This record gives sequence, C-alpha cells and structure tokens, in this order.
Amino acid sequence: MKALKHPTVQALLIGLVVIILGGVAKVYYDQASIPEQTRRNTALGEVLDGVPDALEKHLDALPEDKRALPPAAGWTPAKMSCAEPVQIAPEEAADPTWAALGLDFSKPTTFQFRWRVDKDAFTLLARTDSDCDGLYQVHKLTGERGMLGLTTENVKVENPGE
Repeated sequence: MKALKHPTVQALLIGLVVIILGGVAKVYYDQASIPEQTRRNTALGEVLDGVPDALEKHLDALPEDKRALPPAAGWTPAKMSCAEPVQIAPEEAADPTWAALGLDFSKPTTFQFRWRVDKDAFTLLARTDSDCDGLYQVHKLTGERGMLGLTTENVKVENPGE
C-alpha cells in the first residue's frame, strides 16, 4: 500500500485514468460525429444485402413451375420526403413484392424504393434526397435469375453524398 502513496505511482495512475477516459470520450465523439446520412446509408446497405437471400427463399417456396420474380412495384412510399423519415402507409407496405424481397417497412425511412423486372433480370432502387435539393442519391441492386439461381452485382450508388 505504501507504493500507492508514492507521488510517481500516483501520477502514473492519474495518467492512466486520463488516457482511459480520453479513449472512451474519443469513441463517443467519433460515433456522434458520423453524419446522419452515413448512418442511414449503412443501415440501407444492411437491408439491401439481405434482399438476395430473401428473394431466393421466396422463389424456393414456390412450386417449380411458378417460380418467377415478384412483379414490379412502383416507388414506395408514393410521395417522397426529403430529409425527414416518413412512415410508409400500411397499404403500400403490404405489397407482396416487398415481403418477397424481405423488406420491412415497420420503421420510418428517408428512402423511397422501387422494384423493376424485365423477364429474369431485376433492379431494386432506393433513393433519398437528404438535402432537399431535388437531386437523389440512388442505391441500385441489380441481378438476374438463371439456371444456377440468383446472381447479383454489388450495390452501386449514384450521386453519393447527395
């Protein structure tokens, strides 16, 4: 216990506490300073990453002679909001296409979604206007259904940061 009363040991302990608290504060500051749009994009990326698996599961559940991509679905929500999240209306969220893609619209979103189909090729679009200037940041997932199942490309982002 005498060692803890030595000024050098006390200074080292105080320094260690300051370093630990500084590290905790930096982590908190870094998290707080991540732009909201970056957080939204990260969450959207996680949603879009799950679409191919959900779509594959949906197709596997259908009888073999009925396996087709879900039908096209227009922009959902129908009216675009800029910057502020909106709750998608239950009648829009209930479209079976969104369920087949594994999209859950139970939480408000700043994104508007669209599903396009051309025979066995598909595109899922998610767009947002975070700064309300009428220009959209668009996330695009494309793919096709072939003999070996689904193939998709990496999500592409048009107008990043918009």
